[in-house]
Amino acid sequence: MDITDIIAKKLLGKATDNEISKLNAWLDSKASHRIRYERLLNDGSLYSRMDIMNRIEKDKGWKQLKRRIDKSSGNTRYTSVLSIIARVAAVVLIVFAVGWAVFPKDDRPVHPQMSEEVANAIHKSELTGKTAATVMVRHKASGGWTTTRNVKLSSNAALASLLDNTVDTDAECELQTLKTSEYWLTLEDGTRVHLDYNSRILFPTHFSGDKRQVYLDGTAYFFVSKDKERPFYVNTANGVVKEYGTEFLVNTRYANQTNNRHSPMSTEVVLVNGSISIITKDDKEYIMQPRDRMLVKGSHIQKEQNVDTSPYTAWNEGKFKFDNCRIDKLMPVISKWYGYNVVYNDSKSRDASLTGTFDRYGSLSDILRSISAVTGVNFEMCNDTIIVSYGNQFE
Repeated sequence: MDITDIIAKKLLGKATDNEISKLNAWLDSKASHRIRYERLLNDGSLYSRMDIMNRIEKDKGWKQLKRRIDKSSGNTRYTSVLSIIARVAAVVLIVFAVGWAVFPKDDRPVHPQMSEEVANAIHKSELTGKTAATVMVRHKASGGWTTTRNVKLSSNAALASLLDNTVDTDAECELQTLKTSEYWLTLEDGTRVHLDYNSRILFPTHFSGDKRQVYLDGTAYFFVSKDKERPFYVNTANGVVKEYGTEFLVNTRYANQTNNRHSPMSTEVVLVNGSISIITKDDKEYIMQPRDRMLVKGSHIQKEQNVDTSPYTAWNEGKFKFDNCRIDKLMPVISKWYGYNVVYNDSKSRDASLTGTFDRYGSLSDILRSISAVTGVNFEMCNDTIIVSYGNQFE
């Protein structure tokens, strides 16, 4: 039995004295073990093990109860149906009472649940080599921060292993994805973050105090663990996103309609589920409702309601989804993901629009063929550039 199982049994109140002694010895042997212990307490996989153990115990209890009922039912002279029902009700009440005692309503964090589609997309991303990032771990020193590691990562497990061996609880991590990669990371509190390509996030190895804070430059989708006592903050150059357990997307590099590459970027925030607010640079707070979309630049807010959130969530499931999207808005998304530049030969090709869904981990040429067949736009791939013109045949 590994240490995670022992921790789960302890929380369920089912650990033996020998197992508790083994756990205490493990905690005392290394400072990193205590950090890992805290991380495990906020890891959804631990509670999955606890749930499995609970089900096994309940299954044993029901089997024993069934045997007793079957035995009693055979003696009709002394057993009535009402007495059997009474016994069942008593056991059910005990199970509920124990469950309430083991899992108090607000004592454990509420971790976000990943759908099967999202789990499959994470696996496919790792298999195709699209999961890649570098991380720097900074430690506090007398003169400020010192960087001790710069590690290349290829999976969330690699990051978890690195953090498990980081003894300094005040350490800070800076994780950066590559120009054509993404990364899924799990923070200490169980929050899941899907970081898009060429994006950067700063986060502590341990959330202390009454706030959970990260800094984002780029695009990320957050599945935040619910914690009423500690709100979660995403700090950006244009303001702060504050929430208490929800799903939302933040893009700090939303381009303005002027198409001026030197114009300051806005921060785009899309709320999918839950409750959230935006705190602008002038300390004004704006509440968002599900399906709200806000653009924030300085103290200026632009709000849109009842937006279709599916294009913002589809990438978590490994898809590109476009709804009546112009080619000149669609191509930057696809081309950057595959590491290409885009050149337009005419304005007609820019104006063409498309509605469709594509595999993010599929072939670029297959995607372009599909777009060409629907829109009549021609794509020519030359070295690291895609040349776009209006035509009827894919080159």
